[in-house]
Amino acid sequence: MPARRAPLLATIVAAAALGLTACIPSPPAAPAETSPATTAPETSAAPSETEEAEEQPASAPGEAAAPGSEFAFGEYATVELLNIDDEPQLVEMTVTGVRTGSVADFEAAGLDQEFLDQLEGYTPLYVDVEVRQVAPMTAALEYESVYIDFGGLDQADRALQDISIFGSFEPCDTASIDPDFDSGTPHTTCFIVGTAGGDELAGVSYAPYDTVYDDYDGEPLVWRP
Repeated sequence: MPARRAPLLATIVAAAALGLTACIPSPPAAPAETSPATTAPETSAAPSETEEAEEQPASAPGEAAAPGSEFAFGEYATVELLNIDDEPQLVEMTVTGVRTGSVADFEAAGLDQEFLDQLEGYTPLYVDVEVRQVAPMTAALEYESVYIDFGGLDQADRALQDISIFGSFEPCDTASIDPDFDSGTPHTTCFIVGTAGGDELAGVSYAPYDTVYDDYDGEPLVWRP
């Protein structure tokens, strides 16, 4: 599978700032350690979250999905995440859907003209992802980001253009994992790709660097619409 294209980068800053720059900010500082591993999801979640967990249980299959596996949108794959301390934790993740955006969304967010010019000819697509717990939780995952490991594929399985927005972008929230995740609350996030010409989103790849799913040394997982 081909390597991804260099992403179009932009940072959304506070409204009082005079300008926007294209850069990658430092990751958020890790919070003080907690010990959520011994807390069962059912006992610490709010009642409504518990009912949802009972309707869609995330049972541990015991091993991660094989490299190169394919899934339909909505089907969960088990993968292993490493937290900031390199502690492994199994989770389940899926692509839940795709929404069509517009350049107007980026204009409304206050991005500068230089970045908007780079979007010319592209249709932005917002790809929604859900990650849920696999018990037992032995490694805290709060503030980890998974959206950066996803990418879009066209009809020939070529990488679509990544569009990376750092900051609060309401149409597609590239959120990191919330501390509530360790108590059983599913994590939802989003990433952005651009299509141009006759391109269509025909697949979504999961290819975290230096893993068995790496674009270069492994085989990504793929979800199909």
